[in-house]
Amino acid sequence: MVLVGLGSLEQAEAFRRELDLSFPIVCDPDRHLYAAYGLKKMGLLGFASPLMLVKGVKALGQGHSMGMPTGDIYQLPGVFIIDTTGRIRFSHYSRDPADYPSADTILSALSKTEL
Repeated sequence: MVLVGLGSLEQAEAFRRELDLSFPIVCDPDRHLYAAYGLKKMGLLGFASPLMLVKGVKALGQGHSMGMPTGDIYQLPGVFIIDTTGRIRFSHYSRDPADYPSADTILSALSKTEL
């Protein structure tokens, strides 16, 4: 497992410590990997959409909060499972910053993939 983020090395290390992660974090502040995998950017109006407001209120209600954003706040995330030959076995292109596949979806895709 590798996490790719937009932040600096210092931010990545702080994130790793905060969440006690044991896998590598790749810093991509210039978004080369994001572009290579075809990840899109969200438009300005995306932040003000009713769906984003609902997701934000729901997250706050569950005790989650958002820190100060870093990097390109318009860059949308994605999730990929890539086998050892470099073939993409699973991909999820987020429609908004809070759009992620569930852990069950990712684990199911992993179980079907020969890594």
